[in-house]
Amino acid sequence: MKMKVNVVLVTYNRKNLLIEALDAVLNQTYTINKIFCIDNFSTDGTQDYLNEKGFLKRDNFIYIRTHNNLGGAGGFKLGVKEALLDKPDYIWLMDDDVEPEPTCLENLLSVSNEYGCVSQPVRYYSDGEFASFESKLFNFKNPFRDFKVGKISLEEIREGRILDICAVPFEGPLIPYEVILKVGEIDDSYFIIGDDTDYSKRIIDSGYKIKLVNSANLIRKLKINPGTDFNWKTYFYFRNITLLDKKFSSLWVLWLRIIYRFFRFSFSNVLYRRNINAYRVLISGLWAGIMNNKN
Repeated sequence: MKMKVNVVLVTYNRKNLLIEALDAVLNQTYTINKIFCIDNFSTDGTQDYLNEKGFLKRDNFIYIRTHNNLGGAGGFKLGVKEALLDKPDYIWLMDDDVEPEPTCLENLLSVSNEYGCVSQPVRYYSDGEFASFESKLFNFKNPFRDFKVGKISLEEIREGRILDICAVPFEGPLIPYEVILKVGEIDDSYFIIGDDTDYSKRIIDSGYKIKLVNSANLIRKLKINPGTDFNWKTYFYFRNITLLDKKFSSLWVLWLRIIYRFFRFSFSNVLYRRNINAYRVLISGLWAGIMNNKN
């Protein structure tokens, strides 16, 4: 029996990348059922561009433009809610700056059908560089290590094994309908960053496996350069990792991590680079997390 797969793709001010992502989704060897495109109040003419390219005329393309920017978390929450009304077998989550290779969905489905699990493609940058940051285990006990440990290596991917991982980014994971029903909605209070980690932890805690599928590849168009630019996203990073620790760690781990992060990032970015703005972002983000400020 053919599985019904609905795609949820969230976009914000990246109309050119969006079109490339949509073309890649529509050119899969396994035909998708519907695309739910959530436009987070883009101001770059995304809607007109989609109309010009003919997407708004497609029967299987559902375009939803929000009245304000809900963030990635809010966009995915809304998209999944709408996509579930169609009662698909799977929902495939997609960002606007990625491009799944033609056999990506077919290979993800093969693994998810066999194991009854969430499946995640391996990510590469456009120049071929390995871009995956997936890890094997969560760590909410050791305050001096990251909360995801056992990083997957390229060598393990090349060995051809299907690997168990602890979390997925919202860049290509294929999630069974029954998993979403049990785990519940994406927490939109994160706005951006950390929402996928929170959801992944809840998937694992609900008794499901997450598999990294070596034969399913996805191209990530934009490179991540952590720690090089302190901006509004960095505020959400510090706030949200603090919120994650408050939710899943013990109290003493939470506070030791807050202290550790404060001194670590203060030294590397404030004292060493003389970046005073970085200090403001660091303090405001950590404080917002401590005070449970989700606005």
